[in-house]
Amino acid sequence: MPVKYDEYYSAQDDALGPALKDAIAFFQNLEVGQTVLDVGVGQGRDAIPLAQMGHRVIGIDLSSIGIEQLKNAAASQHFNIDTEVAELSTNSPTERLDIIIFDRTLHMITNTIERENAFEVSRFHTTAGSNRFNRRMQKHGRFSCMHG
Repeated sequence: MPVKYDEYYSAQDDALGPALKDAIAFFQNLEVGQTVLDVGVGQGRDAIPLAQMGHRVIGIDLSSIGIEQLKNAAASQHFNIDTEVAELSTNSPTERLDIIIFDRTLHMITNTIERENAFEVSRFHTTAGSNRFNRRMQKHGRFSCMHG
């Protein structure tokens, strides 16, 4: 992990600030109940607002401190956010995903093989009941998402 997020997260709550307005705006235009994989979920700056909107959120992050803080925050607000301390390149979801978000994360995957493995997650994504993945990448500043 090139940046020491455990140190940031230990030092303060909301270490990276609030959810990005572009991320919130993107999800407000979607049907409620999307299954979202938040890669680099950290303390949950995107995950918690998405759960508040009614989406199912799965979060993975390398920081055990960030994951623990997210679990506590989600529990205090009665949200069920599935979390795991893991790396996307070695941990692939086993269920259908509607959206994969990378908030301040994608640029940190610098190894070409690891980046390709990250995009391989798309094979679990189905669109409108088909097994064909229609990948579109939308970039909103530091926030990117893959959806069908």
